[in-house]
Amino acid sequence: MNTTPLCPLCKFQSVFYFKKRDLICFRCQQCGLHFRHPQPDPGQLIRLYNKDYYEPWMHDSSWESLESQKRATFSSYLERLVVFKKTGRLLDVGCAFGALLRLATENGFEPYGIDVNPFAVDIAKRTIPNVYCTTIEDVPFPDQYFDVVVMTDTIEHIVNCSSTLSVANRKLAPGGVLLITTPDTGSLSRFLLGKHWPHYKMEHIYYFNRRNMKILLNTFDVLDIRRSHKQVSFRYFANVLRRYSTNPFFHKCYAPAHALSKVFGDMTFDIPMGEMLVIAKRKN
Repeated sequence: MNTTPLCPLCKFQSVFYFKKRDLICFRCQQCGLHFRHPQPDPGQLIRLYNKDYYEPWMHDSSWESLESQKRATFSSYLERLVVFKKTGRLLDVGCAFGALLRLATENGFEPYGIDVNPFAVDIAKRTIPNVYCTTIEDVPFPDQYFDVVVMTDTIEHIVNCSSTLSVANRKLAPGGVLLITTPDTGSLSRFLLGKHWPHYKMEHIYYFNRRNMKILLNTFDVLDIRRSHKQVSFRYFANVLRRYSTNPFFHKCYAPAHALSKVFGDMTFDIPMGEMLVIAKRKN
């Protein structure tokens, strides 16, 4: 390491954190942001987002089971959201197969979605007409059009996340609300697993904690920030462990999880995944 990069968020000096295969991670000494350096080529990232990207979701699982798990997870997000915004136009950035959009529709929101994965967009459009294969920078709607912008497991993938949030701020109407879920480097799982934390992976550029997330959201008023949970089935959990079987910790966990999946299958349970949920409001 001949040069140590400055933190992309606060421009303070960073230190080398770890190297794992092709992933080199640094940590800011001031705000604690973890980030990849050098950043991957944008074309390399785009090539990751194809049908195979969702293989851990779909391996040995039915669409009905996946939809049920996603709905259970997103229901908890919407429960927090409606405290601050009960209805209106909702844009899901990184909407994948559209499960959150379908649930939002049932809860009185007008759904719109975008994703850079054409395979996911094709599936989402079967039930949600206003879904586009694009980024928020190129979304075909004017400023102040949306009442809610949602980014679940998305912001960590975006190379210029500050710019993307600036666009999200413009797309929100006055009083509009932003909901984010993202891995939290302040979580217990990150503390226990260190560089083996499963969120350290090729397509993730940034790794936030609650403190630097508030810095990132300096054009918003942060209303709520808390630990988030996911509802997963035993089968899905075993599939995820299989995906990360090169991780020594998860390699040891896979065999018992696989055995449990044979018994309990699509039975779901609630689990913290080392992530945070953030709700913020557009500053007027």
